[in-house]
This record gives sequence, C-alpha cells and structure tokens, in this order.
Amino acid sequence: MRGDSIRQHLGERNPWWKAQVLGEEATAWTDRHPVLQGLASYDIGYRAGVLDDVATDPLGDRLIVLSGPRRIGKSVAMLQLAEALCERGDVDPRQIIHVPCDMLTLQDVRRVLTLARSMTESVDLDGARPRVWLFDEITFGAWLDVGLQGRAGQHGVRARHGHRHGVPMGSGRGCRGQPHGWPGRF
Repeated sequence: MRGDSIRQHLGERNPWWKAQVLGEEATAWTDRHPVLQGLASYDIGYRAGVLDDVATDPLGDRLIVLSGPRRIGKSVAMLQLAEALCERGDVDPRQIIHVPCDMLTLQDVRRVLTLARSMTESVDLDGARPRVWLFDEITFGAWLDVGLQGRAGQHGVRARHGHRHGVPMGSGRGCRGQPHGWPGRF
C-alpha cells in the first residue's frame, strides 16, 4: 500500500482525529461510527472490561493487541477504549492510534508506525506525548512478533498482548498476557 493510501486508511479509521480538528466534542464520532451504531441497536448492557485499566491508568506509550477467535468483541473493546480515552481531559484524541490490519501487509504495518507518528506529531508541540496504539485484526502472533517487535526495539514500546485461551473476555481471567516492555520511545 502506498504512503498516501496508508494515511487515508488511518484517517478513516481514527474518526476522533477529525472530531478534534473540527472542534467537535471529543466523542462526537461515536454517534456516527457504524460498529458502535450497530452495538447500540443490540445493546444488552454488557461491556467487556478487558481494557478498563488502560482507560484509567496514567497514559504511557502502549501498543494494545487483543487476539482471540473471530466475532467475540475485540474490535468493539478497542473502540470503547478509544471512546473512554477521548473522554479523558488529559488525553488529546490524536494520541490514540487505531490500526485495523486486515487490509495491511507486514510491510504496510511497519510503514504505519512511521506515518501515524508523523500524522499525529502536532500533539507534541509542547513536548513529546505518549501514544496508545490499538492494532486490530492481527491474526498471527508470529506476524506480530516479526512485524512490530523488531521495530519496537528501534523505537521502544510497551506492548500488551491479549490472549483469551478459551476464557470469556469479560471474566478478568486469562484475557491478557503480561505487558512486555522495550526501552525508549515508540
């Protein structure tokens, strides 16, 4: 994928950036997001708490990856995390970078790291601010390790790999592996 296509892909998948630029409420995008609109029409009051600590903890450079079987709510959990982070007064929505990888090659993912950082550099005008990277639709652990771990070693990242191992996402047991950290900034 060419750089301009990746920029467009990121812009479309991070609607909170546009809300920020247009001066809208930081969560205005949630009313227009097709996944969250669909969720609202079938809402039964359940919300997976798998990423609640990320939403409330002090912000630091993080790379969030949830892995598990299809159609269990991983993407919804990430979008709900983005919404919760947008509601925080200490977070600029451009610090949240959602990267759906279903249409990206390994080479594209590596380029995303650089392009997304440059697309959101305006939040660093008063000093470097951390990013929360939400990589979605990554289907192979080896692909993640080869694609991001080498890059993270160059730039530093705090990664959180989520593995279900047959445990319901909302149970609080087995939902995530231990955080992995590399020195430096991502």
